[in-house]
Amino acid sequence: MSIWYSPVNFLKILLLSFFIISYSLAQGSGILRGKVYDKTTKEGLPGANLIVKSSSVGAATDIDGNYVMRGVPAGKQTIIVTYIGYEVETVVMTITSGSTLQKDF
Repeated sequence: MSIWYSPVNFLKILLLSFFIISYSLAQGSGILRGKVYDKTTKEGLPGANLIVKSSSVGAATDIDGNYVMRGVPAGKQTIIVTYIGYEVETVVMTITSGSTLQKDF
């Protein structure tokens, strides 16, 4: 049996993993929901993309232009909204941990 496969080392790795996961969850996140629509016609834009700048969090709108973005990191975030044929919209907003924020674009 190698020294790397001892039960003590396994326990150390397990505890380290637990602390890393706990730390990342403790930072908190929120939910952003709303609708992306055409300003003139007020019709929802299906397939519009929303992303949180400098993260891997994002969402796409449904057929009516509605979206729900879960796991948005708490704090000041830049949201980027894109849709083919429309100008890119960038909005800075503050996300509170454990809350749901309503925002239409």
